[in-house]
Amino acid sequence: MRRKGEKPVVTPEPAWSEVHPVYQSIRRGTGWLDAWLGQYTTPLHVIEKRTGIARDRLFEIIDGGDPTDEEATRLAQLWSVTPADIRASRALEVSVGADR
Repeated sequence: MRRKGEKPVVTPEPAWSEVHPVYQSIRRGTGWLDAWLGQYTTPLHVIEKRTGIARDRLFEIIDGGDPTDEEATRLAQLWSVTPADIRASRALEVSVGADR
């Protein structure tokens, strides 16, 4: 608990790499979008509202659909990451699936 006047400690998210929590989750078999949802605990209705991506489309993406560039950009803005991180996580899921 913070005391009055105390400044919060800002801990930056790790860059996309093998130590990123989403990367680790995908390597263990979690779907790429489920891994992001789990890391940031963002409910689907909030994602739908803040990104403008329809719920049905979100379910398509969760079921293995590829996000468009615009959808990747919107998701990246929501979670304060880069669109390249979003695309890299999808690519990782595909490569992990190919390994099995």
